[in-house]
Amino acid sequence: MINNNSSKFISDEGNGQAIREIKNQLPELNLLVGSIQAELETLPTCVIEDYSTYLQVKERYEEKDLHTSQAATILDIIMAYYPDLENEIERCKANIEIIQSKSNELEVNETLEKMSIAEEIQENQLFNAEQLNNDMKPVIQKATKVISLARSKVCPPYIPPLKTSPMARLQDLSATRWPFGQSINVASQCTPYSSETILNDLINLGPVKKIT
Repeated sequence: MINNNSSKFISDEGNGQAIREIKNQLPELNLLVGSIQAELETLPTCVIEDYSTYLQVKERYEEKDLHTSQAATILDIIMAYYPDLENEIERCKANIEIIQSKSNELEVNETLEKMSIAEEIQENQLFNAEQLNNDMKPVIQKATKVISLARSKVCPPYIPPLKTSPMARLQDLSATRWPFGQSINVASQCTPYSSETILNDLINLGPVKKIT
């Protein structure tokens, strides 16, 4: 925490490293968040009955999960450095106040010129820190929402299609070629199952030939 009542010039206390890290990580986070958003818009959410399609969809969800994990890691890094960025802003403001206060007490032109240069440096550092703070806030807010949404989206299950009904299977057999070169409409002739229908089918088959 910066002591604004101190009359001593305050060094950056390692805040420069925090600013560099945030600057390096912020574009990557923004890029990943955009990719995750695009993935969420196109990922299937309904039940899948075709297994090959399911494997493809599952791979896309795994890619989404990977990007989400990477984005969350970068977000954690940025948030870890965020207090240092806030300290940097406070430091620059405190130094500017110190410089301005001491400048009012000085009369030597050479010293005043040096104080003016020092004040300009601090103002530039303050501007850069505040600009970075303004740039990162919307990215952090957006990343937090997108990561939370992405984690809630899971791959839809693979449910094999139900087997066809007995009647449907009979209909599939209707065009089947039976022995002796004859075709029997199984679906129509087996419903209802009457002794007369069975007898007629046997007659239509012709005489039984003994296989030797």
